[in-house]
Parts: sequence; structure tokens; C-alpha cells
Amino acid sequence: MCRVRVWMAKKRYDNAVTSFSRVLSLQDDPAASYLLGAAFLQLKETEKAKEIFRRLLDTGQGRAGIHLQLADAYRAANDTDNFSREVGLAGPSAKDKPLSSSPMASVMADAAQLTSSLETVKPTQQERAKIDRLQVELRTLLASAFNDLGTAEARQEQYSIALAHFHEAAGWNADIAGLARNTGIAAGRAIDYPECIHALRPVVAKNPQDNVARAMLGTALFATHSYADAVQVLTPLGDSVLQIHELAYSSRATTTLD
Repeated sequence: MCRVRVWMAKKRYDNAVTSFSRVLSLQDDPAASYLLGAAFLQLKETEKAKEIFRRLLDTGQGRAGIHLQLADAYRAANDTDNFSREVGLAGPSAKDKPLSSSPMASVMADAAQLTSSLETVKPTQQERAKIDRLQVELRTLLASAFNDLGTAEARQEQYSIALAHFHEAAGWNADIAGLARNTGIAAGRAIDYPECIHALRPVVAKNPQDNVARAMLGTALFATHSYADAVQVLTPLGDSVLQIHELAYSSRATTTLD
């Protein structure tokens, strides 16, 4: 957690999101969850932040303290309306809370307080089940966030970086919609043909009408000398394959090798 706190202090919130996510993949850390939410707020990803804080509140533990910490996070993001609302929800204890001269110092101090308060509580079996369910929801939220980030990078033709973030997404929840397709296409553009084939085979099998995925899969198969498979994959595209340079070459070459 030391390095990720440094990212927060240096206002490198994109690095913080990645680092906190890795911490949460290894252990259930309420402080990391809180700080991840705070980082999302600083990146103006308000909805993702709200989801994380809502899940912390839904555990039913230390609700007043979490409301105060959420208020501090909103204050750090200069969101005065939500700050006032959360202070009100925190109750009378908010009056005794000093305002920090450093928003990030306040965020990290509150995260430490959250860890301490939750460690003193022994959840019941029912509460534990609820916490486990919320963790699953959090994993899906993080997977979606990394998938969205990778998609934006791929649209900017930063395919290797996008592929790394698709891998991060898969580490949280490999089953979110569109992730396998995004991974395969980015891998193809990054000239990682084995991964492209691995990702896109099931995508094309499930949706034979996805011509973009089919074209990319066919290209990758040809590039890895799987000529017979490439012919089988590319044939349904018909003459449209000639409209793309790489695929036109692949199609002409494979048809002469049969």
C-alpha cells in the first residue's frame, strides 16, 4: 500500500487506480477500496466512485465513518453539494471532525481510520455473505472500468497499452460483455496473433455474423501458417475480404494453397 499512497499524494490518480486494483486482487482491503473510490473521483469518474462507496456503506459497518470519508473525498474533488449531503448523513459526529489543510492527507488518514474501525468488527455469517456478494460486484465494476479504459486506448490506436488494460479487466472478471472480443482485436492489431486466435475463436463461434472479429481471426490464422483454418474462417466474408489489404493478401494466398 505504500507505493499506491505515494501515487495519491503525487496526484497520479491513473497510476493509483491500477495499483489499488492490484492490492484488492490480493486481499480484501477496505482502505484500498476507499482510496480507489477517491482516485476515481479525482479522475472525474464519479459514477464508479459512487459504486465503490455504496458497497462500503452496504456492508453495514462503520457507516458514519464511511460517510465522513466519502464527504472528504467529495471535498477533495471540490464537489460541495455532495460533501454537504454526506456530512449530514454522517450525523452529529461530523461536527468534531477537523478540516484537513491537505485533501489527499485527509483521504489517506480516513482510509487508515476505516481499516481500523472495520478490523474491530466480527461480521456474522449473513454479513460475510453480503460482503462476499459486494466484492463480486466490485470486481465486475473494476473489470468494466479497465475494459472501458482499454477500449478508449484502442480507439487511439494504442493497442499494446489497451491490451494490457484488457488483461487487467480479465483479472477481475473475464466474463464481462465484449472483453474477449476487445482483447482479440487489440491483440491482432498489436501483432500478438496467438492471443488474438485464442480470444477470437470462441467469439466467432458464438456470433458468426461478427465480420470484424472474423476478419481479424482469419488474418491471425494466416499469419501463424494455419492456412486451412484461415480459409474456413475467411470464406464466409466473400469478396468483401478484398477491401482490406492484409485480408486480400491472405485470401488470395490461402486459396492457392488448397
